[in-house]
Amino acid sequence: MRIGLFGGSFNPIHNSHIKIINEVLRQGIVDEIWVIPCYNHNFGKDLVSFEARTEMVIRAFENIDNIRFHIGY
Repeated sequence: MRIGLFGGSFNPIHNSHIKIINEVLRQGIVDEIWVIPCYNHNFGKDLVSFEARTEMVIRAFENIDNIRFHIGY
């Protein structure tokens, strides 16, 4: 199985994130994509709470097949 990792702050998640995932899956580049929101930003960017961003990510991708969420601290 080919797995793609798609990580980011998703602050906020937007249509381009969704388009990227749909296109990668459509082209068959990977079989499954794991979406991984970061807890803290590497460069100190202020972020909405991790819980709020996680909820946004789950809702944005909930109707797309072959997506898994890896949520943790």
